[in-house]
Amino acid sequence: TYWRSQMVQGSIIHLDEVFTLVSNPALDELYKVMILEMTNKHTMAVVTPMVAEALKLRELEEYSIHTLREAISTCKLELHSPDYIYYLLDNRVSQLSDITEGIVIRALSIETDKEAFRKFESVCSEEDLDGAYVSLKHWIVYGAFDGDRLVGAVSVYPWEETKLADIGVITDDAYRGRGIATRLVQAICLEVIDRGHVPQYRCQTD
Repeated sequence: TYWRSQMVQGSIIHLDEVFTLVSNPALDELYKVMILEMTNKHTMAVVTPMVAEALKLRELEEYSIHTLREAISTCKLELHSPDYIYYLLDNRVSQLSDITEGIVIRALSIETDKEAFRKFESVCSEEDLDGAYVSLKHWIVYGAFDGDRLVGAVSVYPWEETKLADIGVITDDAYRGRGIATRLVQAICLEVIDRGHVPQYRCQTD
């Protein structure tokens, strides 16, 4: 419902069972073209009136995501790599993964875990920190400890004015491949759901 609402405001250029194209003058300049591909094979796209006019989108002979992408390719407009967005089926964590031996997972707080979190960030790359967007100041934060060493962290923050809670997770390079991030995400999802929100996990294929 949230994502559909972002795509249908404005004037409809085209609408059928597989493709919707809308012109919306209220779009931010940073998001002058947005494409939403859903698992039911329906694709929705929204553009600013300026883009619609520049690409002559009201004059296309055929309307599909393919013809829209062809029109976009004729200009210098570049789309960002897509986010893949995941939600839990029925908003439930169906089965908890086993915790890696010796790893303890618990909630974190600024008051008690500031130094452990600082040391953890110091061993993570800037690229990983930027991509994960995990912060001790977020709404809910969990960490994975090997003894006193923080080796993984996950946090969530409310997504705009919705009941969605966006997740970020990062694991120390030396501890990857042991299922720690999976268990961290599951732990924080349980609390998010308990608080009446919907966990949202975004990633890119790279």
